[in-house]
Amino acid sequence: MSAQESKLLPIESSPEEDEEEGMSEYTGPFCGKARVIQDFCPSPYAKNSLKLQRDDIIQIINKPPNGIWLGMLNNKVGTFKFIYAEIIEEKPVLEKHKERRRRNEQFAQPISVESVLKKINCEQYLTTFQLNGYESIDLFKNLDKEDLNQLNILDSLDQVKILTAVNLLQDSDGK
Repeated sequence: MSAQESKLLPIESSPEEDEEEGMSEYTGPFCGKARVIQDFCPSPYAKNSLKLQRDDIIQIINKPPNGIWLGMLNNKVGTFKFIYAEIIEEKPVLEKHKERRRRNEQFAQPISVESVLKKINCEQYLTTFQLNGYESIDLFKNLDKEDLNQLNILDSLDQVKILTAVNLLQDSDGK
């Protein structure tokens, strides 16, 4: 075989080598995330293109203005056209903290025994607590397992929920 003929023959590679070429140790930084909205299978000659499947999440590395973005999907770094994906809006860190604080405050400052029982899905015991003198949060937060047994609240899951709420109420008083 001549040197001219050997140049025309394709170079074969194993599937393992192909996978290794696409794998990357890239860990960031990322400038956002995108959700794939349309499947895309690149040409076999486009070695740097990512194969996209609907609902895949791509970590975006770079968004140049030409519309061919760089991202990481399944530990492979490659390019993809922005028209195949939509950016996932992420809440700023400060907004996440505010939302978490709001949720915590809603539970940390219950107005009544009824509101606590509703939050833990145990409102079926409201009448039992009221008829046995546990109408205020101050009395309710001193409950223990023995009290629940005496009130005939015997379901172990409900006992755990109620006692956890009691502990949280006691913890919130300590702050």
